[in-house]
Amino acid sequence: MLRRTATRGADAGPGRGAMRPHTPSEDTHTMTTHDAPAETPKIHDLEPTLGDFRADVLEGLSRPSKALPCKYLYDERGSKLFDKICEVDEYYPTRTEIAITRDNVHDIADALGPRCVVIEPGSGSSMKTGTLLDNLEDPVAYIPVEISREHLADASLRMAEAHPNVEMLPVCADFTRPFDLPTPSREYARRVVYFPGSTLGNFRADFAKAFLAQMA
Repeated sequence: MLRRTATRGADAGPGRGAMRPHTPSEDTHTMTTHDAPAETPKIHDLEPTLGDFRADVLEGLSRPSKALPCKYLYDERGSKLFDKICEVDEYYPTRTEIAITRDNVHDIADALGPRCVVIEPGSGSSMKTGTLLDNLEDPVAYIPVEISREHLADASLRMAEAHPNVEMLPVCADFTRPFDLPTPSREYARRVVYFPGSTLGNFRADFAKAFLAQMA
């Protein structure tokens, strides 16, 4: 999603992004190599402020049908609780999505080509992304975008350890609002948005359509 504008997160209904490219800066994290232990990647911190939260609450409670964005459930504790939900037998979406990715990953990798930058809005634990990175040809960078800074830090470190040749550029942000994307230190062929999971189903239909159009 590389357009310059986006609908406010509060207008998205209960959802967890709009992104725009960012010029190289001190936010860029140096690639981890096999020669040293992985360090926690530096987070490009655009976490919503208390003022953002207050505005969302006031806007949501001012509607005829009261609503609050469910993105505010996903602090560190909420994210860990969701991870546990994903592990229970009754919650089939996660394992189904992983199976779909695994069964089609070679076709996906062929379509994307070499030297991609993978951007994942609402990345959570990044549990579905490892399979994709494993099968891409020389992926340049992974940009997970997540609203919980603590959860993002943990997931980014795990991904850095598992994929030491892929630059990790985590962004703590509300991906339903415009924000800058960090720029990889290596040249890349293309940016791709990887948006698995059921997050899209949390959006109202009109916002979901606009959101996908901005990513196209």
